[in-house]
Amino acid sequence: AGVTWESFEIPSDVIATYPRNVAFVDNNNGLIADRNGNIVKTTDGGETWTEDLSTNIPGEQRWIPRVVTHPSDPNTMYILRSGLSENNKIYKTNNLGNTWTNISGDLPNLPCWDLFVDPLNTQPNNTNHLYAGMDVGVYCSTNGGNSWEYISENIPLLPVWDFDYVEYDSIAKLRVGTYGRSAYETEWSISQFPSTP
Repeated sequence: AGVTWESFEIPSDVIATYPRNVAFVDNNNGLIADRNGNIVKTTDGGETWTEDLSTNIPGEQRWIPRVVTHPSDPNTMYILRSGLSENNKIYKTNNLGNTWTNISGDLPNLPCWDLFVDPLNTQPNNTNHLYAGMDVGVYCSTNGGNSWEYISENIPLLPVWDFDYVEYDSIAKLRVGTYGRSAYETEWSISQFPSTP
């Protein structure tokens, strides 16, 4: 696996530079975003693409550092916006990009780099437990993004750029990669409702 790679065409008139984020929820449905904040969608595995969907997203258009899929609902995805733009950090779609809801809540006005959707606490269209990697650590929401709590004890005040999640035996671990100061992890029991670390 992964020995031979094939490219698929993307609309260069829309995604002209730096197609930084590709996220597919299944073999057919996916989004691509570029550093200019443009987004296109495919429903046929990349054979055809829509026009730019970024105009469907409220708020000021910014660089999109990450597109995130839902762990169980193929119609739900998330985009993050970077930069300094008040209440303009995380957006959620339940229909593959046709409409978007702002779930930034009370996140601080700092760049948002990554999002983790907790697979232990999700049902289709009811994703409540979220982790956001921000410019100064990790924030957690247990109500789908209405409000957020800073949960970065022992993590330096640095950008959290990446989440990694693993399950083994009865333990789940969430790891974060930071800008220049190593990686950190927290864990909880898979058999229990995950509490805020």
